[in-house]
Amino acid sequence: MTPFDTATLNRLEVQLNHRSSDFLDGGFRGLWGDDGFLPSGVREYQPGDRMVRIHRPATQATGRLHVWTAEPERAVSAVGVVDLGPSMYFGTALCSKIDIVRGAAFALGWLFSQSGNRFASVQVGEPTTVQPFRGNRTVPYQLWSRLQGIRTPDGSDTQLAEGIAKAVQSYRKAEFAAVISDFQSTGWEEELIRLGRRRSLFCLQPQDPWELALPDGLGEAVVADPRTGRQMRVDLNGRRGDNIRRRYAQMASTRQDHIEQAVKKAGARHVILRTDEDWVAELLKALRKRR
Repeated sequence: MTPFDTATLNRLEVQLNHRSSDFLDGGFRGLWGDDGFLPSGVREYQPGDRMVRIHRPATQATGRLHVWTAEPERAVSAVGVVDLGPSMYFGTALCSKIDIVRGAAFALGWLFSQSGNRFASVQVGEPTTVQPFRGNRTVPYQLWSRLQGIRTPDGSDTQLAEGIAKAVQSYRKAEFAAVISDFQSTGWEEELIRLGRRRSLFCLQPQDPWELALPDGLGEAVVADPRTGRQMRVDLNGRRGDNIRRRYAQMASTRQDHIEQAVKKAGARHVILRTDEDWVAELLKALRKRR
């Protein structure tokens, strides 16, 4: 079962940085024509204007016939890069990061597979797979089912940069792109900049509180790097443990600062979805927010 009920799905919407250049009717503001249904202003009547667009308040106030103008509503093609690397299967709070990945991918698939829109995805795993543009209501459910069946083993050498590059190369006409990743791999920064050119770009980062700071009271613990498979036993008791926790928090802060700067450089909107918070509400708020 997906983390969204019907009422929540019906509230999904997104504000794009760029207007759609597609000629097909859809649900987003476009560049061409004036045959949409989104009112944008009022002007005096001109021969050839449609009578159904008569603006009665302006007509009565001025004594001259006025009509309301409309924003063109056009279809949008969108692509989602979904990171399924081994670090995604970590979580210590209300859910794991992979739960957020699957839910966010489903939400984007739902949003961009109706009203003439089309959605494609690149799933970064072993191997990295590409799903073509499709535009019907089965898209998000098929994506959800596909992601449920994937479990990337620890030590897998998945490359986010490769997945983003595939999105750039395969979906040049996409006007919206989203990258769902914890951005723990390396070398993705330049590809993200390329993806953000001439399209609206969202970066959705699942995050667990233990990735930022180790809690007190762990004692001896085995820590593992899921991307390399390496493990290490550490003693977190006493002064030595305090030093380890302090260094860990400093390194985590430095890494997060780097991620935030790289995302900002790409011109993307950065949304952090935490496993210890209501990430569904945060996602809804982020999608509706205009930059």
